[in-house]
Amino acid sequence: MTGTRPAALDPATGAYGFGPLALVATLSLMWGAGYPAMAVAMRWFEPLTLRCAVMLASGVILLLYAAATGQRLHLPRRQWRDLAVCALFNMTILQIGMTYGVYFVGAGRSSVLIYTMLIWTALFARLLLGEPLSARRVLALALGAAAVFALLAQNLSDVRDAPLGVVLNLIAAASFGFGTVWTKRTIWALDLSAMAGWQLVVGVVPLVAIWLVLAPPAVLGGVPVAGRRAGRRDPSDAVRRRAEQRANQRRCDSAKRRGRAGARLRRARARPIRAPAAPLTKPATGAPTPAYARL
Repeated sequence: MTGTRPAALDPATGAYGFGPLALVATLSLMWGAGYPAMAVAMRWFEPLTLRCAVMLASGVILLLYAAATGQRLHLPRRQWRDLAVCALFNMTILQIGMTYGVYFVGAGRSSVLIYTMLIWTALFARLLLGEPLSARRVLALALGAAAVFALLAQNLSDVRDAPLGVVLNLIAAASFGFGTVWTKRTIWALDLSAMAGWQLVVGVVPLVAIWLVLAPPAVLGGVPVAGRRAGRRDPSDAVRRRAEQRANQRRCDSAKRRGRAGARLRRARARPIRAPAAPLTKPATGAPTPAYARL
């Protein structure tokens, strides 16, 4: 038995009612607002730390909500493999690729690239579920790909200067498409809230392991707006600031050394030149008298 319930159709018109449409509108609003919110949060927090905290907190909240509403939390053993696959592609790869994509190329371009997941979903549905690619669907995918290219072509130089961000966003989109199809092909014994909560909790485990190994600084302390790294700049402004500080310190030390050497030279030039003392013995008869002896 699956916990997914079909959308309610209006029996009179055969169309979706207000409730499902309102949920879709809310989802679209929250999904779109998530990218600039992520960019703002990364002014202060390191991306991996931010993603681990958000995923873990979201998973726990969803599981608590599922338990409070009486939903089933126990997952049969036979479905743990499918849950692990969905968690890896829907949560781990998607979340980390999307987060670092926003970090490198900004929220606007990342949102456009992530939405290519619709193209990847159609392709994976054809491969895994055998869904046909009708002429209408192929036309829609072609128009979507053209729209993505048109939006990215407006600032193509910035995209070329940050290829890593583009690649990470595309990997996240393809992963999201594959995970969506894998979720659809499985008949789940959980409701949606519990299933999403378990995917978040399981998906954050490898990210936490990576975080513990790398141990990045949790707080960046005022990193400028994400997406300014689209040019040929260091991935982290903190690295650039430290390099500039070291260069300035080297210049100051060099100037101090030159100043000390110049001061020693000026003191040496300011000293009076003293004539050597006259010898105690007279020079031999007939020998020329030295100049200092004639003074």
